[in-house]
Amino acid sequence: RMGKKKYLHKSKEEEPHSFPTNLLDEFERSIKSEPSSPCIELLGFAKQTITAGGLRDQLNFLKKLGHGLSSRSEEVANILLLDSSKSVRDQYDVVIRFLIQILFLEPNTRPLHPPVARALKTLPQSYLEPILLPYFQRFLDQVSNQPSSYQGFVLEGLSEIDPSIMVRFADRIFAYFSRTIDEAAAPFHESQRGAFNLHEATLLCEETLKVFFAIICRMAPILPRELSNPQSDIYLRSKQMLLTLYQFIGHSSLFPKECVLTSSLCLMLLYKAFLIGPTSDADRTEKISQEFLANFFTEFEANPRPVPCLFEAEVNFRGNFPKFPHLTKLYLINGMLLALDPASIMHPLNLKISHGNDFNLKKGCLLLDVIFPTIVNLSQLCTDRYSLLFSIQLYSECLQKMVNVLNMMGRDEKFAPILMDYFDPQFFSNVLNFIWKHWQDRFDPIVEQTKNIFAVLLELFDKVGELFSEKSESIRKIQRNFVPDLTARLVELDWAKKTKYSMLLLMFSRVGVSGMISNCPDFFIRLLRAFSIPMVCSTAAQLLETFLTTLRQDLTAKFHGNSEAAVQESFNLWMDPLVTVLTSEDSVGKGVVTHALPGILPVFPEAIETLLKRIWEKENFQDEFSTKKLRAIMCVMKIGRKLGLITSENLGGLLKDTSVTSSELISKALSHGDELLCLDVLETICVSTRETEIPSDFEISTLFNFLENNLKSGNAGFRQESIGKIRKFIIRLRNTAKNSEKKISEAKKRQKNPQVEIQDEISIRALKFVDWMVSKLLSSVYPGSPFPRQQLSLQIFQALVEECSQWEAAMTKTQLCSEKSTLSILLCLWDTFDASRSTAFDILTVLPSPLPGFSTPEKIRILLKSGIFLISSNRVREAETGAFLFLLILRKYVSTGKWKFGGIITENPRVELNSGKVQVESSILEFMEEMVMLLENHVETAEKSLEIAATMKPMHGPILAIRFLIANISYKNAQLWTNLMKKILSLLRRAIVVAMSVVADLAPEGWNPESQGISESESGTKLAMKGPLGQAITVMSWLSTKEASQCIGTIAKYVPLPQRDDDPEAVLSVDLVGTMGDTIVQVLLSTRHIGAIEKSAAGFEDLCQTLMQTSYSPLFQLPSRWLQTFLDGIVESENVTRRSAGFPYGFCALLRAESRHQRSVKVLIPRAMTHLVKVAMTPPKTSHSSQPQVHAINIIKDILQDRDLCKDIEDFLLDILKLTIEGYQSSSWAVRNSASMIFCSIIERCIGGRRAHEENVAKSRTTFQEFFGRFPSMHPYLLQHIQYCTRHAQDSKDPQAAILQSSLFAVLTLISKLLPSSLPNPTDQLSPHAFIPYVGAASRQSNTMVRHMGALALVPLVPAASLVENVKSICQKIPWEKSAGKWNHNEVHGCFLQIRHLLRGHLEQGLIDAQDISNEIFPELEKRIWFLSRDNACKPLTNIFFEIINEFVPMGNSLKNKAVIFAKENLEVKLELGRDLMESVSNQKEAELCLEYSTKFPRIFQELTGENSVKFTTRLLRHPRYEVRHLALKQIRRAIGTQGREFQLDFAEIQDEMLRMILEEKNDSCLRKVLQIMRELNLDFPEISKTENSTFYQPIYDRLKSLMDSPSMIETISFFGFFFKQWIKCENRDVTLGTKISQDWIFILKKNGLPDQMTDLRLAVTDSIIYGLDFEIRNFNLKSFEKEAIVEAWLVAFNLLQDEDDLIRELLAEFISRKMPQNFLTKPLQAQEVLLNYLFHNFQDSEIFWNFLKFQVCPMNPSQEWEEEEHDPNRKIFEKELDNTYIEEFVTIQLSSFHLENLLKIRGNSAENWRKEVLQFYRSELDSCFSRLRNFKTKKENLWTLYSSYDPEIFGKIYRVIVAYRTLAPPERVPADLQEKLHPLLSDALEGLGDARFFLLTPQTVQKEMEAIFNKH
Repeated sequence: RMGKKKYLHKSKEEEPHSFPTNLLDEFERSIKSEPSSPCIELLGFAKQTITAGGLRDQLNFLKKLGHGLSSRSEEVANILLLDSSKSVRDQYDVVIRFLIQILFLEPNTRPLHPPVARALKTLPQSYLEPILLPYFQRFLDQVSNQPSSYQGFVLEGLSEIDPSIMVRFADRIFAYFSRTIDEAAAPFHESQRGAFNLHEATLLCEETLKVFFAIICRMAPILPRELSNPQSDIYLRSKQMLLTLYQFIGHSSLFPKECVLTSSLCLMLLYKAFLIGPTSDADRTEKISQEFLANFFTEFEANPRPVPCLFEAEVNFRGNFPKFPHLTKLYLINGMLLALDPASIMHPLNLKISHGNDFNLKKGCLLLDVIFPTIVNLSQLCTDRYSLLFSIQLYSECLQKMVNVLNMMGRDEKFAPILMDYFDPQFFSNVLNFIWKHWQDRFDPIVEQTKNIFAVLLELFDKVGELFSEKSESIRKIQRNFVPDLTARLVELDWAKKTKYSMLLLMFSRVGVSGMISNCPDFFIRLLRAFSIPMVCSTAAQLLETFLTTLRQDLTAKFHGNSEAAVQESFNLWMDPLVTVLTSEDSVGKGVVTHALPGILPVFPEAIETLLKRIWEKENFQDEFSTKKLRAIMCVMKIGRKLGLITSENLGGLLKDTSVTSSELISKALSHGDELLCLDVLETICVSTRETEIPSDFEISTLFNFLENNLKSGNAGFRQESIGKIRKFIIRLRNTAKNSEKKISEAKKRQKNPQVEIQDEISIRALKFVDWMVSKLLSSVYPGSPFPRQQLSLQIFQALVEECSQWEAAMTKTQLCSEKSTLSILLCLWDTFDASRSTAFDILTVLPSPLPGFSTPEKIRILLKSGIFLISSNRVREAETGAFLFLLILRKYVSTGKWKFGGIITENPRVELNSGKVQVESSILEFMEEMVMLLENHVETAEKSLEIAATMKPMHGPILAIRFLIANISYKNAQLWTNLMKKILSLLRRAIVVAMSVVADLAPEGWNPESQGISESESGTKLAMKGPLGQAITVMSWLSTKEASQCIGTIAKYVPLPQRDDDPEAVLSVDLVGTMGDTIVQVLLSTRHIGAIEKSAAGFEDLCQTLMQTSYSPLFQLPSRWLQTFLDGIVESENVTRRSAGFPYGFCALLRAESRHQRSVKVLIPRAMTHLVKVAMTPPKTSHSSQPQVHAINIIKDILQDRDLCKDIEDFLLDILKLTIEGYQSSSWAVRNSASMIFCSIIERCIGGRRAHEENVAKSRTTFQEFFGRFPSMHPYLLQHIQYCTRHAQDSKDPQAAILQSSLFAVLTLISKLLPSSLPNPTDQLSPHAFIPYVGAASRQSNTMVRHMGALALVPLVPAASLVENVKSICQKIPWEKSAGKWNHNEVHGCFLQIRHLLRGHLEQGLIDAQDISNEIFPELEKRIWFLSRDNACKPLTNIFFEIINEFVPMGNSLKNKAVIFAKENLEVKLELGRDLMESVSNQKEAELCLEYSTKFPRIFQELTGENSVKFTTRLLRHPRYEVRHLALKQIRRAIGTQGREFQLDFAEIQDEMLRMILEEKNDSCLRKVLQIMRELNLDFPEISKTENSTFYQPIYDRLKSLMDSPSMIETISFFGFFFKQWIKCENRDVTLGTKISQDWIFILKKNGLPDQMTDLRLAVTDSIIYGLDFEIRNFNLKSFEKEAIVEAWLVAFNLLQDEDDLIRELLAEFISRKMPQNFLTKPLQAQEVLLNYLFHNFQDSEIFWNFLKFQVCPMNPSQEWEEEEHDPNRKIFEKELDNTYIEEFVTIQLSSFHLENLLKIRGNSAENWRKEVLQFYRSELDSCFSRLRNFKTKKENLWTLYSSYDPEIFGKIYRVIVAYRTLAPPERVPADLQEKLHPLLSDALEGLGDARFFLLTPQTVQKEMEAIFNKH
């Protein structure tokens, strides 16, 4: 919580740079000298620059000044160089010298340099140079001895102004940069690593190199001639600079990649300048190309020259370039592409070009024949993704260089033939292959670069065609076919490929709409359906918009500018497909709404009305207000509203020509049960293109309706989205109101304006809306309100307060900041839900200071005492509330400096107004000192007695409060805080020492104080503890440890640390910070309580992050010291702890800190990983000395799972993989156990896994080639390991055989996770072919699991091209017949497993054609069909063979037909003999195959077996073995689920069989299936006579009763409702039996529908109600007891509508919506209203309904006495969690009160006596409540003394009494002495204000709607 931005101090605007005051006087004198001069404006800008209040303003004025100089450059040049008025010239001179002074003389004006340089650049050089030279010389003299960080920027600015001056002093400039770069690079050397903040060193190094790069680029045209003399100073300095740059290249592993990259660019530019220097212009091009070829690409030299290259002795590029890492080579090539001009890079050279093992000599050039092939080769060798990315980027730049060359030299006769021959069809094919290789890479930047390559390729293709198509037939041919073929290929690619759309977009300008449609006639509908794939939506939207825009333009041209005709014609293409998709499945429609519609509607804005009309008129919906139809309409309206195509005024008036208007649809949608639909409506009314658009009455009323219907939503996502949308509406309302108030004010100042009344009405309406919303929200946060309602209301209230805080009228003229509102929010700080407390606190911080209603010392003292009281609680919730109160006091009172607090540790703390002026920081310090005294008191108590501290004065509460306060204090005066911080840290260490005696114990969670010598009544008094004393001490101890550690982290984060020696602004010293870290490290090394470890690590991470950001070396070195402590602790630790306890947390916290704040160069991470890997790979000397190895593996596992560290440990993945595999072979069980735990993590990191959000599985996993290309050394390692394991794992004599099997299993698992890949060269070193024989041998091992995994591991090894051949060869190893020699069962089983997994793996990836399998493989398997016969005694072989047939062989294939015959024959033998059909798994597969044929293809089944399918199924249902029956029932249920689409069964016959089984079935599993099938069939029972009732229904009833105590109880409950419905439908019902059925059903519902029952039971009751009441009552002649049963069932459903389980509520709401005449789905809350209205209209005479209402509103039991207990800590530590956070008792009370009131009117005199009796009782109860309120007191003064009615329990009791009284009597006034004590909702309810009994719902509105519906119905 403390990490949120809102708890941090806001950073102020950056301070402006100060200038000498004499400049203003000089400007004034200059202005007066010539007031009419054209320079006056520039002088004004200069003057405003000096006087500006912020840096941003200064930059703006300087930009204006520069623009003024550049816009009149000619005029200024004439004034400065020619004879003109001296005063005007002097004015310009003043301005120019002012700019130069900024550049040279002001050390802190670095941000101002760019605009200054751009301004001076426009001035004449002859004028500027004499002025600049003196400044520049003084500057160089200064930097020679005193370098500083800003000097490079001065030089950069000067190089932009006048590069010639820079060249003149290049020797001194290069000397400066050489020295600066050496100093910046020093911390990166091995000896200095870890001593300095490398992040800052990296930034300095990068900035210096970038500045030098900018300077060298500007000096490049002039510098070479200065380097022609090797003896000159500039030559020597430049050479030294070149050597300085070379250190980054030669030692690239030491430096950040960015520094190496920039240095390579500078190096190449400088190297080229040296080459040009002594060379004549005629020889320059040849010289440069020859030198670069000889220095860097010696393998391409046709005639290697013996002459040494330039600087070969110093840098030796010729010898070192081949040895450089691939990335370094790419950096240098990048520099070459930048440095070399087109003439040099294309100069003809004699080259040696390799072709395999041969070499050819040819004429070529650097770009096409040397650099480009080198880049391609390096891209194939790069294994890490950064190097690969850079190589692809260079590939793109090289292609762009080719385009530039074609533009410059394509028509040159000298180069045209070379270029024409080079860009042949093979070139374009190679580039496309390169694109296809990388376009689906998992690294998104690589994909982006691939898109760039594709774009450049098309540009290159166009240019080649433009230049050479007339000269070359091959180029003409490729010009004809390239674009159409490429377009067709792209269109046919999978629409889930994201990059496809970007490429199609580039092709679109070349093929147009017609070209796309000719390639794909259904292009538009396929494009729309692609929006169901979230990953492609954004790019698909761009393509869609381009398609429609081009379509409209083409059609407009076709109809000669008739836009209307063009639009109507376009509708025929896209309107109907769009309507179809919008009303289709949600996954498609959602993408179309969010991405497609915003692209379609701007192109066709006139289509909205037509689109809405077509959606409304679309048929094939179940009802008029279908959810899909409503959602589609709302989505179109929402997008139209967001685009500004629908205004607030016409929002409710759309669809005028249809049977319904948009306002009616919006009203239906708001009360709909689909929350997404409600959100669409909310967004439609809240979002606008203008934040000042006046909300219409319709929008405001719609928002009212939304809040009434949706404040109680159990969906957290719905609540979060609602808040954001409502916030936007509030902003609109606020802005329009403020605008109207502003206009009113302006009109009153001028004169009476007719518009004033309108504007005043807008403001008044807005204020009324705020008042209504405040009232509504506060009524929803009543005491004890359920979490969903309370949380959403608080969050909306927070948005309202935050957005209205700058709206004075809302803050002063509404109830937003009233005392009533403040009190309601304040008391939410005591809520049981963390989120509600946090939100309430955030609201209070926005309210004015002091808090409304708490502005007197007496009221503030109440807050203070409540805070003291709560932080002394041992409950976490109450302690946090106390901390919040203290933070609130700090922000609202102490920080104002107006209030003084004292005596906090006494019983009567002081709150006084400060007299006179007091420094705020001193006031805060005094308050903090009081808090520290309180903490000291608690710590001292704990040191004396843990028992007393745990029960009365726990330490964690004060520590938490202090932590909150520390994070919210500004430490300006360090001296004031030093001593206090020392004391706080001392107390924290003491608290940790006390707590460690518990949390460092061997069993901290179950700590027993008696074992520590602590008695239960050590203090002499037996405390009122309801829980174990040990539990209380343990909780206090771990919470204290946690809070102390986090407090240390907070101190480090917010309290100023030293930034240099003797820093006066530092509060903490280096030694103190070191002690802080040592304390937490000791906690992590010693603690065993997981909660204390986890939170202490969080505090340690905060501490390390703070230190990682400092540039002060003594502080920066501390994390390194702590890391060494951890590393030493691994080896030295003797504690055996689960998962290595605090070690992983400590390592991850420290390494995460470095990862986040040392992004360029990591020191601690490689150091830690190197040491950990070394320890983890060191085998233990004995079985008892494996603990260091176990610790290391556990730590590495946690680091692997940390997402923040995933990129930083990529270099160690190979080592981790090896140590994991070797760990499986360890003799120590603990090491093998740790290796097993790390195995999943390393596999996920190296290979990937299945993730639902990925485009497809292939992208989220790795192929064999990719894996071993990334880790090439793993290929021989794994191969050797598998060889060894397969050779020795079968040796029964070897004691390590079992261990080797587990190790082999792990390696096979790793390989099986790879995807199949196809390598063109089987002899390649990384080919999978070498693994195949050994993995095949593993799949024939005796261990079953190894055999299975070996077969699975074979899949990625066999390429798709050779799959059929491999499978056929495996088949050859399976015997043709039983007598075919001796054969091993394990080997044959392994062969079958290999076949199954090979087929499955390749078919899932779509790598093979199913037809190939059918033609080639199935005939081979058919030859081995004897394995399915009774001759095969090995049933596992039969089983696996049947699995292959069932899974892969299609229906009708001869192999499958034969298998059915064998299966039927095998089953017949078992059926005839009565043997166990399921004696082996193979028999189950046989039965499955037969049942599948008999139900799907009964005719074929009868032809094959000669038996009717129904008869066969019935026989199975009567089989004596339950497994057979169960299998048949499963197949029948599957047939019912498909609704006859696949299966052909006579369900009436099945029902007869099911009824028989209900009575006779003994097996519970089968019986449950039978009951499910009967409900799902939902067929009526057969008609019977009255005399048959007892013989038909009675046995079923008796059977169901007997099952209520059986394992089938849940299904029986669900079926009982269906049975009740069937009984009601029976015409001849027996009263006696009917009474029993009704009574028992209701008893079952009531008993099992209670909230404390299991969810499964409540869900069964829900199903029973749905099945039991699913009939129309008016169609049957119901008896009285049946009506009462129906009423009681509906009342059970009423209670379940408030069940905590979402599914139960939704099922019942949907059922009620379907049963009641509404036509659309309602929410559970509204369904309760609808249900009671239904009962009221249909069962007014029901005594059950009458008694239910009376009991809910007026229960005649006296209320219990209120417990006048303290909110003290001497209670249970852990409060009982609510069983149901959704239930809301007041909903039932309010609805019941409303209907009871109406029933009393209907019943009249018959209910009068009851009314009088109850009224008298509740009058007495009301008086009793008032009396208790007056007398309610606690022992201590706190908030409950004044506001006891805000307590949830007390509020509920009083409210029940008031509602009961008000239902029977008219309103009355609240007694005057209770006005303040009584909750406002209680007062309103009693006084009848706005009928406040119904503050949650509006049943009157529902009543009117329901009456209209029922009358119509």
